[in-house]
Amino acid sequence: MKANNLFSILLILFIAGSTGCASTGGAKGEEAIVLYQKANQYYSQGLFTEAEAEYLKMTKLYPKFYESYLKLGNIYTRTDQLDAAIRVYEIAAKLRPNNEKVWNNLALVRVKQAIKYLEEGKTHMDIGSSSYLAFDTAKSRIIKTMAE
Repeated sequence: MKANNLFSILLILFIAGSTGCASTGGAKGEEAIVLYQKANQYYSQGLFTEAEAEYLKMTKLYPKFYESYLKLGNIYTRTDQLDAAIRVYEIAAKLRPNNEKVWNNLALVRVKQAIKYLEEGKTHMDIGSSSYLAFDTAKSRIIKTMAE
């Protein structure tokens, strides 16, 4: 509970600072807290459509709030919307270029895309052909590299 209170205070300070006026930060900050907590609740319950809608509201109201983009990227990754995940992770990376989590997530999505394309390519090859086997080998190498 203390972590939630600390986060709420930080969120209010962020909103107040990003709006340029501390007097508007109170009401707007409280709105942001409610919106973000609601989004996080949906996210933790696995209600990704609902969580996505709330995080998208956050990105419109507070376009510099990094965490909304990170959570959207996670939702898009989990729901196999990989291009969308890359798009929002790249926004998050611009907002927080020194955050290793966003770079790690972005790399993992790119790997997931690579595996997906290799699997798609295999469907166009004759089973057992050298190309088919090369795709399997490439996929195995990617997975092995990720496991190291």
